[in-house]
Amino acid sequence: MKSKYIFGIIVIAIGVFLLLNSTEIIDLNLGYLFRNFWPLILVFLGIVSMFNHSNSKSGGLILLTIGVLLQLRILDVFNIFEYASYWPVLLIIVGVWIMFSNRTNPNKEYNFKKGKLNLDTKDKIKTIGAFSGSDLKNVSQDFKGGSIVVAFGEVNLDLREANISQDEITIDIVVAFGEVDIIIPEGWNVEIKGVPVFGDWRNRTNNRSSNPESPTLVVDCVIVFGEVVIKN
Repeated sequence: MKSKYIFGIIVIAIGVFLLLNSTEIIDLNLGYLFRNFWPLILVFLGIVSMFNHSNSKSGGLILLTIGVLLQLRILDVFNIFEYASYWPVLLIIVGVWIMFSNRTNPNKEYNFKKGKLNLDTKDKIKTIGAFSGSDLKNVSQDFKGGSIVVAFGEVNLDLREANISQDEITIDIVVAFGEVDIIIPEGWNVEIKGVPVFGDWRNRTNNRSSNPESPTLVVDCVIVFGEVVIKN
């Protein structure tokens, strides 16, 4: 199911509950519900991301885990923050996850502006940025999209020297408390869709009108307290 339909269903459901509550057909304490069950939003987004993003399920799993832990804490069932002496275990888990999940394996480093870009020639990207930043440059001449997952970090992807041989390719993006910047050639079309929760996406490319003869980059994203920017 596409993200826009899921988001539309959520908006319709909220509208129905508000209408029933305002007409006193049902009696809901909306303030109480939001205060005590708002982490279920993260749980729902995590599940949607896991099933909707075919290339990457890691970002959805992160949102699902955070939502469940926060919900259990609010309901006084389990509070992970009480086990302060065991917090380094989280760092160990994150470290192992980064080692075995990030398979971009850049071929070499490429000096660009102020920093260094990891040069990659693979047709598909699979990048994870957790508690860190990453600068990537893909030069594949048959670029087919991929996935980017960011949690408390930043990923910058340079595609200006890449080429799309298909009519349309997709990059799945999950951002939780972070940012993703993608630089593309001026001739590409851009379509951005997804579910923003206290987040935003921006299309800052020069080519705003769709050219049927140009390839289209589809950015399908779930953003929670973050931002996705596409630019030339």
